[in-house]
Amino acid sequence: MDQRIGAYLDRLSRAFADTRVQLATTAIAASAITAGVMWGARRTRRTKRARDLKRSTLEMVDFDSDLLSDSGLSGANHALPNEVVTKHTPVELTPNEESLIREQLARHYAFLGAEGMAELRDSFVVVVGAGGVGSWAAMMLLRSG
Repeated sequence: MDQRIGAYLDRLSRAFADTRVQLATTAIAASAITAGVMWGARRTRRTKRARDLKRSTLEMVDFDSDLLSDSGLSGANHALPNEVVTKHTPVELTPNEESLIREQLARHYAFLGAEGMAELRDSFVVVVGAGGVGSWAAMMLLRSG
């Protein structure tokens, strides 16, 4: 058993003595670390932006309800919830906002249907590189909503 382990370690050390294997291993490890850091930073930024957007929206609702209550039109007062906001926390759109989105993306709704658009609106895209192809891809994604 010890001879097998010794032979395996000997073959492994000979394989890693080759500079091509070292370079390939380094490239794979660096790519994995870079991807992990990139996805982690993206997730953190997205969570923070969603939380800030939802809080600012709630603050605007509070401001509007305070104006209405001061004018005597409404007594409703909304408090900021102490909830954890994730990417799965739904954002509620007013009917006016939803109709505006549907109007702007009418061709997409006609082509993909309501289910396809719901799936598309819940997804995200990463464009790697903004050179000759990536810049056009990013532009077309931006134009398509």
